[in-house]
Amino acid sequence: MNKQITIWVLALAAGIGLIWFFNISREGSREPEVSISASATPVISATPEPSPAASRKPIVSQQPEVINKYPPAECTLTGSITFLSPTLYENKDANIIYKNIDSVARHIIWAVSPGENLSVGPNLFASLPLPDGTEDVTVTLPENYTSKNYTLTAKVTYGVIINRDLVIKESSCVGQIPVTVKF
Repeated sequence: MNKQITIWVLALAAGIGLIWFFNISREGSREPEVSISASATPVISATPEPSPAASRKPIVSQQPEVINKYPPAECTLTGSITFLSPTLYENKDANIIYKNIDSVARHIIWAVSPGENLSVGPNLFASLPLPDGTEDVTVTLPENYTSKNYTLTAKVTYGVIINRDLVIKESSCVGQIPVTVKF
C-alpha cells in the first residue's frame, strides 16, 4: 500500500510540475505590449507614483482599410455659352475636364444658378473615355426661362473601397461656366 501511495504522490508531483512548466513556457512566448496612460492635469503627491505597468493584452487600433484604384477624382469647368436663339447657342470652349474617374457608372452633378430647369450635360461617364478626358458641355433652355444670365457649376462622383465596402464620394469641380441669353 505504501508503494501505491508513493506512486500516486510522484504522479501528482510530476503533473503539477508539467502544468507549471507549460504555463511558464506559454507566458514567455508572448510579447507584452506596454500601454502608458498620461493625465492631462498634473497631480502633485507626497507619495511616489508607481511606474506605468505592462499590459499583457495587445492594444489593436482599427484603421479603415482604404483601397483606391485611382486618386480622388478631379474636374475643371472652362469657357462659356451664349444663346443666340432659344434653340441655338455658341459654345466658347465650354468644357468639363476630368481626371481619375474610376467607373462608367459615375455621375456629373450639375448646379444652375439662379435655380431654373436648364438641361445640362453630359451627366454620366458611360460614353466618355476613362479615367481622364475633356468633354463639351451642352445646355438646353426651358420654355419659360426668366433670366438672361446663368452660372453652371458641377461635382463628379467616384468610388472608394473602405473596409471592403464601396463608398461613393463627390468632388467639386474647379471653375464655372457662364451662360448668357443674347436674344
